[in-house]
Amino acid sequence: MTESNCHVNQLDSHHDHLICNIMKLSQLNAFKAIIECQTITAAAERLNLSQPAVSRLLASLEERLRFKLFIRKGNRLVLSDEGQAFYLEVAKVFEAVSGLDQAALSIRSRHFGSLNIAAMPLLSNSYLHECWLPSCNRPQNSKSA
Repeated sequence: MTESNCHVNQLDSHHDHLICNIMKLSQLNAFKAIIECQTITAAAERLNLSQPAVSRLLASLEERLRFKLFIRKGNRLVLSDEGQAFYLEVAKVFEAVSGLDQAALSIRSRHFGSLNIAAMPLLSNSYLHECWLPSCNRPQNSKSA
């Protein structure tokens, strides 16, 4: 849904307007693929989409951003200065998204969160080390005394 085809005439118009202004990951993915593949056609093949669908994703993203990501030179697309700056931010998004797989694995295996213990150096170097390490290696269903 692009901004131009968002019709805001309901009671909850503020909410509807926000939905229309949200960048979609599919738009960012198409932008990234175009840069990496160097053509819309190759990006479409990578994404298993039609070339017109990728062109529409790019056009809707440019409409949303209100600047051109590419300069069209004949049959070629050249990344604009704004597109280069935006790509640096998009790369951060995809780096964060790729970290979600590791986060999901940690959550599934229950290896998440943190525990902070404050102790005097004498306790932390000897007593806590001896008490805590064995409990870290216990099966998940066992409990400390």
